[in-house]
Amino acid sequence: RLGRSGRRSGETSTLLMFVEEDHPNRHAALVPRLCPGLLQAVAMTELLFKKWCEPPEIARLHLSTLIQQVMSVIAERGGVSVASVFDVLVKRGAFTGVDQSMFASVLRGLGANDMIEQTPEGDLILGLKGERVVRSSDFYSAFASSEDMKVYFKGHLIGTVSAPPGLGGDGYLILAGRRWKVIEIDPEKLEILVEPAKGGKLPYFSGKSGADIHSRVRTEMLAVLRTNDLPIYLDDKAREILGLARDFARRTGILDNAIVTDGPDTYWFTWTGSRIHRTLMGMGRFLGGLDIRDEDIALCFERTSPEKVRESYVKFLADPPDADNLAMEFPARVSEKYDLFLPDDLQAKNFARNNLDIQGALSLVRTLSAH
Repeated sequence: RLGRSGRRSGETSTLLMFVEEDHPNRHAALVPRLCPGLLQAVAMTELLFKKWCEPPEIARLHLSTLIQQVMSVIAERGGVSVASVFDVLVKRGAFTGVDQSMFASVLRGLGANDMIEQTPEGDLILGLKGERVVRSSDFYSAFASSEDMKVYFKGHLIGTVSAPPGLGGDGYLILAGRRWKVIEIDPEKLEILVEPAKGGKLPYFSGKSGADIHSRVRTEMLAVLRTNDLPIYLDDKAREILGLARDFARRTGILDNAIVTDGPDTYWFTWTGSRIHRTLMGMGRFLGGLDIRDEDIALCFERTSPEKVRESYVKFLADPPDADNLAMEFPARVSEKYDLFLPDDLQAKNFARNNLDIQGALSLVRTLSAH
């Protein structure tokens, strides 16, 4: 963290960044040999020097925080009318992107989950479950703490993971030395139902979680891969690994071609932000019927030819998917603390608005079809 190190005024600020990468070798899979963690670290540092800062997303829906604030107002006042809480939080508050219909849907979801009740006089009060939630020590924390989730196959416990496998459920995880396909995620019971996944080769799995990556960062990562310049702030090992990654990218044609093959598999190096990348993955997997692995900077289409990949995606240009309908296909749409109390349709709308980008995805498809 820059600026939180106890540095005194006038002293030099120092940023130390540690990146964990396996040393690339010829037996590794395609994406790990590019050392994406190191690429991202260098890209972020270069953008820091260029004084670039990720712009705020003012169009996001913050329904999880809205739920927290609704509960907070009710707890503070003991009971409150719908009109009053709407006036405080929406009309005169921060949730200007929420209309009356959406607000009513949020309240219905809370009621269905016993978070709130409505008195005969029309006031909103806390339900039995709502009382427990409000009294919990972490109620006022907007971020969910990491909790272990149990993974089951046909009623048998396979193991545990610390969080759902990727925002929106990438669809696959590695556990007990095997690859599993996610069937259902129950965030309330902290359970994940899986079935064995086809395919003998284990996918690249970063094990990372966190905020989405902006498209500008991924563009800079590609620029770092293309240049021969070695940043002076890298240590000897980082310079060596970056050189190997660049050499591998040139030899395999990754720098000049978005689509490359590796045996029977096809890789589409999107070099785009998480929202567009996630949208492309969902379009191909849920609507196109393709077997896809999400590898952060690339989509891997297992046992699929480049021609089949292009053909499957070009169809979306004539018939673009609806974002809300696509969101409904994702196995996990709960990405923030109180999202699980939203009705299914509102979960999908919230997920679509915050985590998908149909137009950005279609723009990349047009670029793919032109080559």
